[in-house]
Amino acid sequence: MDGIENIREFLQELLKKSNFLEIEVKDKFEVLKTLVEDAKLDEYLKDKKEFLKKLIERERLISTGIGYKVAVPHAHSEEVKDYFIILGYSKEGVDFDSIDGLPVHLFILIGTPGQDPKRKTYLKILSEISRMIKNTKDVSTLDSKERIIQVFSESGK
Repeated sequence: MDGIENIREFLQELLKKSNFLEIEVKDKFEVLKTLVEDAKLDEYLKDKKEFLKKLIERERLISTGIGYKVAVPHAHSEEVKDYFIILGYSKEGVDFDSIDGLPVHLFILIGTPGQDPKRKTYLKILSEISRMIKNTKDVSTLDSKERIIQVFSESGK
């Protein structure tokens, strides 16, 4: 897995390095724009505009609203220098065309480098996040970076 032995530990490290943004916009594409433009991503991205374009293209294919009031927008791109996560929380919730029809409160944006040829790490990160979300009883309590790290850490035990 490209030197990544334990996906849970790797995900915890990504969460610890992540930025956390309060989301106040109401349109799903504006959420993506906010997450990319407001987060400090210069060390992770070669070109924010191109990365945002890939996120929007991905979102237009099928919603990344996975249910449980959570969306995991993601892009696997040559624009990404290194793996990163950006966290966002909306108190009001945003219509994200989620599979369960519920508004999204928690956004977990994932960027992965294009050098993951078989997308193994990328897919394992997505899988682990989905597993952790399903084990979380109340996503509305995940309204801070610290709380997200704590709950995800506990769900991995």
